[in-house]
Amino acid sequence: MKIAVPITAINLDQIRRDIDSAEKEGADLIELRVDYLSHEEELRERTIERLLDFPSIPIIFTNRHKDEAGPDPRAGFPGTESQRKYLLDFAFSKGVDYADIEASYPLEIKNRKNTRIIYSAHDFMKTPRNLEGLYRKIRKNISGFREGEGGDLIKIATMAKSREDAIRMLDLTRVAQSFIGVCMGEYGKPTRAIGPYFGSYLAYASLEAGKESAPNQLRIRDLRELSSRLGID
Repeated sequence: MKIAVPITAINLDQIRRDIDSAEKEGADLIELRVDYLSHEEELRERTIERLLDFPSIPIIFTNRHKDEAGPDPRAGFPGTESQRKYLLDFAFSKGVDYADIEASYPLEIKNRKNTRIIYSAHDFMKTPRNLEGLYRKIRKNISGFREGEGGDLIKIATMAKSREDAIRMLDLTRVAQSFIGVCMGEYGKPTRAIGPYFGSYLAYASLEAGKESAPNQLRIRDLRELSSRLGID
């Protein structure tokens, strides 16, 4: 099981400490939530360059659009789309491993080298009835999607209001290609624990309580223990 730990700190010193802690806890990837940092730090090229140098493991560069940033008031990039695009292009130029881009707010992608794109969609209120239709719509609307091993990914994260919502997400995860599927909320916890068993490319887990990037995100320590008990590697 691959686990990505989102880093939601708002200054560089805390980010460095959290990355060190996440690596010690066994994280496979670090998701740098640049939109959290932008509320305190001025995001210049040098800032981004320092961020990308901190981890020794692969990085997901995420600068979330404010409309898909969720309930946390600290989340969501406060700048313009042109500024968001500029920072993404700079991350590409530095060879970042992954970049998460909202499917509803696509940014023009040029010169990304070997960066893998995670095209994401979030619904913090509900889980749509036709999840497979949503997946197909996202895939159809993406131009330049890199297929196959080492290619791009589609991520759908929704709020589960029932066990049935979580089951439907797992059903999609079982058949979708190059996919990350997760449900938020109390009912969504099973998708976080067993989603990779059904085929989800990775799972997201917080470093510790209070540092979650989404509702009811499990701590990496708890997720590792649970997956071990379930026999999910």
